[in-house]
Amino acid sequence: MKRFIAAGALVVSVTLSSVSLGRGLIESQAELDAIDRAHAATDNIREHFKKALSAALAKKGTAGALPDCQIEGPEAQGQILTVGRTSHRLRNPKNAPKAWVKPYLEKFASGNPKDIPPHVLVNLEGGKYGYLEPVFVEPVCLACHGSGLDPEVTSVLAKDYPKDQATGFKVGDFRGLLWLEMKPASNVVPSRTTDYEPLTILAKNCAGCHQQQDRPGALFLNRERLSERQTLELMIGLLEKGAMPPAHSKFAKTRDGKRLLKWLKGQLAGTRQ
Repeated sequence: MKRFIAAGALVVSVTLSSVSLGRGLIESQAELDAIDRAHAATDNIREHFKKALSAALAKKGTAGALPDCQIEGPEAQGQILTVGRTSHRLRNPKNAPKAWVKPYLEKFASGNPKDIPPHVLVNLEGGKYGYLEPVFVEPVCLACHGSGLDPEVTSVLAKDYPKDQATGFKVGDFRGLLWLEMKPASNVVPSRTTDYEPLTILAKNCAGCHQQQDRPGALFLNRERLSERQTLELMIGLLEKGAMPPAHSKFAKTRDGKRLLKWLKGQLAGTRQ
């Protein structure tokens, strides 16, 4: 299934990798699978949008390219039910948030952009999943969403979007959310070929100290932290030096240690810049 989305805000590059909002180290394998499916879809959306927008801007200029901000979403292949975008300051009223999206949109819009998680997975009715990814303003967005717009752009916006609220942004501002609705996976079971096992190894050997938020100086580990390059590099270094776990200096040479290191290095290699 192909879906169309008004994607003026999707030109940005968003860093994301795992669920946060205070969740623990291990989600179910079904949730991990849903995250992977969502990442593949959002990668597809961004890639196609950037190409389409760049071509339209080069050919038509900013004002002329405004109508070309309607682009095709990813090939859903039966897994992604719907995709869209929304904002607390809408350009197109048709992009108003769905009921399950609205609480997150309001929370993020009223908070500090630095505190917004890289993404959120939401359990919906019927075993479906909702997925949210924040969008932030980058320099290229300002031609249509900043202040002091070109008169030609202002004229097109007044004609096509008379209720436009999506101007006056600055670089780094929270622009809104990209959202997906996904079917539940029908064939996901814990497997030794997935990252379920490395997370179990972490829970067994590290969670006792590193999931206790009241331990001064201890790195608190959750899946959001495991998406951060700095955390991954620190963990790999400590494991390879034999400094962690403190009671097992040769842990990195054990079967579990080798598997955990391989997984951490794979996570580091795949971390989005």
